Parts: sequence; C-alpha cells; structure tokens
Amino acid sequence: MNAAVAVVFIVLAADTALASSFDDDAKALVGSDQSERAMAQKRLHEGGADAIGALVRGLDDPRREARIRYIETIKEIERSKKKVTPKDSDISELARRARLEPNPGMRRYLLSPLRQSRGATALKELERFATEDPDESIRSEATHYSGELSSGETAFFKKIAATDPSPYVRLAAYLELTATGDASGRAEALRVIASSKKDYERHDAIWILGEIGNPEDVAILTPIAASSTENYEVRNVAHQALKSIELKQYPAIARLSFLIKSLDDPDALVRDWAYLKLWKCPDPLTNVRLRAYLIEPGHKGYKEAADALSLR
Repeated sequence: MNAAVAVVFIVLAADTALASSFDDDAKALVGSDQSERAMAQKRLHEGGADAIGALVRGLDDPRREARIRYIETIKEIERSKKKVTPKDSDISELARRARLEPNPGMRRYLLSPLRQSRGATALKELERFATEDPDESIRSEATHYSGELSSGETAFFKKIAATDPSPYVRLAAYLELTATGDASGRAEALRVIASSKKDYERHDAIWILGEIGNPEDVAILTPIAASSTENYEVRNVAHQALKSIELKQYPAIARLSFLIKSLDDPDALVRDWAYLKLWKCPDPLTNVRLRAYLIEPGHKGYKEAADALSLR
C-alpha cells in the first residue's frame, strides 16, 4: 500500500469513527440518563454540520418523541452562533424522509429545519413540497418558506398562483409576490373575502390587501375589523391591514417615522403591527431610531421595539 492510499484509508476510517460517535450521541439524546443526554447534546452542538447526518439518520426511530427531539436538535445547531448550514446530502436526505412521512403534522414539522438550512438545495426541496405535497397546508407553508429563501425571484410563485387548485396555496404565492411589489393577488384576495367561509383563507386574503396597500380596500376592511361575528384572528388582521394601507399612503421617506410613532399607540394590535413592520423595514436608519427610542423615557412600545431590533 503506497502512502497516498494509506492516507485515504486513514481519513475514511476517521470519518466513519466520527459518524459512529455522533450516531451514539443521537441515540443518547433520548436515553434515560440525564447527564448522558446533556453530554451528548453538547457534543452534537460542537460537531455542527458533521453531526446533523446522525440526527437525520435518527429519524428512522419509530418513536414520535425521539424524532421530535432529533428535529429540534438539528434546528438548534442550524441557528447556533456558528450559523451552521447542513451538508447538501443531509438536506436532501431530510427532505426524502419528510416526503415518506405519512402524518401531515409531522411532515410539516420536518419542513422547519429545511427552512433554516439556507442555500439552493434547501430552496429546491421546499419548492418541491410547495408543488407536490398532497396537503394544502403544507404546500402553503412550503410556499412561504420558499419565499424566505428565494431572493426576490417571482416565476415560481406566479406558477403556483396560476396552477394550484387550492385558494389557500394560491394566496400564499400571491402574498410572496406582494413582497416584490407585485399587486396581482388583489383580485384573488377580493374574491376570497367575498365568497370564502374559511377563516384561514379570509385571514390571508386580508393580509394580501394590507400588503398591497390600495386605499380603495379600506371600505371593505373597515367593517370586517369592527365586526362582532368575524373570527378574532380575522378581525385582528383586518385591523392591521388597515394600518398597512395607511402606511403605504406616506412617501417612503416618512414611513419610518410613522412606524416609530405607532409604537406608542395605546392599542396593542397596532404596536404588534409596528414591530413586524420595523423588523423588516428597509430604511437604513431603522436600527438607529429603534436604539434611540429604547433609551428615551415614557414610551409604550419598549418590548415591541426591543423585539424588532433583536430580529434585525
């Protein structure tokens, strides 16, 4: 055996031993010994991307509580300070196992580490769920997750909006399109509000109208926000959509000031709305203004301001 071949064998042996070690740690996560669980979790976190494969393999475990623990640990590793991105092979294997999962609730749960994975492979897998999964709620969720990773691409969402048989999924695609300035979902949103009895469809349709910001829709949303018979969440989103339309009437340069002022609104719904908008506000002065707000006395929205700043 020459030196080069020997080195290859040594590296392969080391990789195999490392994978086996992480497999043991994954099993220990759901063991009965608390100290062993803590040590296993520490080693897996330190292993980063190398440890994720063992957790994915652990999803063969028939116990639901074990699979949930493995998924949560993958998510914890992904969002650690190291900002770990799993290997493409592990992302693809995680998605394959999710497609084989017969329970829609667990299948939806398996999407969350894909959402956090970042990168082209995760996006490709999420788009596959958005177009192929038989459950409309999963297709809708995968559509939204795809939007988070797609960097403003619109062709995929236009395809879903044009072809998916479910209004709920079409609304998800239209909502992602509104983030790119595309207002083509307004007609679908108005149709759903006028005809659908499903609260979750009405909720998303109203959300779309708020993001589009057409002042003509105030007359439609105002009675929904004030209704005593509408679902609580539907009323809330109508209330917030009205604020979004109001925001859109200001020139872009004045919107940050409007949002900061809204943090002091006595209505908690308005403060929550302002927090969500400030979280994703494109104005480069947003962080500066939020920090200044937090050190000034007498404000109502300290929590909302702090939450918005921490997520930016």
